[in-house]
Amino acid sequence: MKLYTIGQVVGARGIKGEIKIYPHTSFPERFAQMSKVLIGKEESEESLEKYVIEAQRVHKDMIILKLLGIDTRNDAEGLVGKKLFVTREELYQLPEDHYYIFDLIGLKVEDKKWGLLGNIKEVIEGAQDLFVVTPSSDSPAKTEFMIPAVKDLVLSIDLIKGVAVVDLPEGLWEE
Repeated sequence: MKLYTIGQVVGARGIKGEIKIYPHTSFPERFAQMSKVLIGKEESEESLEKYVIEAQRVHKDMIILKLLGIDTRNDAEGLVGKKLFVTREELYQLPEDHYYIFDLIGLKVEDKKWGLLGNIKEVIEGAQDLFVVTPSSDSPAKTEFMIPAVKDLVLSIDLIKGVAVVDLPEGLWEE
């Protein structure tokens, strides 16, 4: 079963077993819809424990969770450093034109004028996300290059076909 990391336990809060979560998501409201979560050091099923979420709230840039069976600060401290995982079915439904980074990695990048340019190797998150593209053997680009992830340049993304269609200006890569 493929699992996805949605956050990491970074500390205990209070004396009643609450944990502080650093979310790995731009949509922290996803935690409000959750009733259970898998927690462990790694994605392997043997290392994971399933927990029922009793309560959750946002505090600054953290999520505070109260888990069933974690009732003391010591219990909570035992989870620090572990990650939170969910299955694909439990992933938060993103708004239109938003994508999980792991879905973008490996997509073919096709330009309207230049044809196949390569594949998305990495997504650099920031004020403006960037797609790092590794050129294909017949690409006009000879080295890795970056594409700003903006609607003017990225015309469409089709996860089913595995392709991002772009319309890039000349000079964005070295020939």
